[in-house]
Amino acid sequence: ILLTPPNEGYKFQPEGREDLDIFDSTGFLLEAIQVKAYSDGLSLSDLEPDKPNSLFRRAIEILKKSPSTTIKLISFGSIGKELTGCWNGDGEFRASIRKKLNDSGFSIPDIETLFDSVKIEPVNEDNIRTEIKTHLKQSPLGGEPQIAFDLLTNWLYKASEARSILTYSSLMNTVVDVGKYLAEREAHHREWFTTIIPVEDRELSAQEHAELANAFYQGVDARYEHILADVDVNRAEKLDAIDEAFARSRI
Repeated sequence: ILLTPPNEGYKFQPEGREDLDIFDSTGFLLEAIQVKAYSDGLSLSDLEPDKPNSLFRRAIEILKKSPSTTIKLISFGSIGKELTGCWNGDGEFRASIRKKLNDSGFSIPDIETLFDSVKIEPVNEDNIRTEIKTHLKQSPLGGEPQIAFDLLTNWLYKASEARSILTYSSLMNTVVDVGKYLAEREAHHREWFTTIIPVEDRELSAQEHAELANAFYQGVDARYEHILADVDVNRAEKLDAIDEAFARSRI
């Protein structure tokens, strides 16, 4: 939704009244979205209608203040036969759900309001991932869509913790920042073993060992190779040699 908003002026708040609240540019609550994931099929009992702060009770409170707000229940997984039949208008299933909600303390008018204003939709996680990556491939993140997806997911997770208000513009700014990071990261990696040579141990041949030892004892400045050759370099000279090696590795 955030990648392809119906209107770029819309605002999004993860972990607002529900898992995701969508506002128009004036701050009016357009949609309140709750997300569930039950592999064995979402049922009415999973929504715990008996509890005072259950989804349907929160929905009634929202709709009393804002009757035109849409309440959405998104299910990552299948939806049980009874709920599906009820929200598809099947008389038998609707009567069953109506009775259960009434037994849980909902008034008949409130139940009818729920039937009219709550939308229940199943979604497929794999399809959503594919759709998101398709959008990312067409953005500045196209070269690394999986890494970009992970970084944006982390950004969204932190925004959820802070209950931040997000906009399409803030997402695009983040996309640009992530794109810059990935480009700089790739440029840095290309420098390895070209202009940046890592300092690493290596085995010296007997001839190299002898030549380095002889040169050192004749008074040449200590280098990192002398440390590898294990000649008698004092601590200060060792530090200088290591510093020189690091400096050479970045030339």
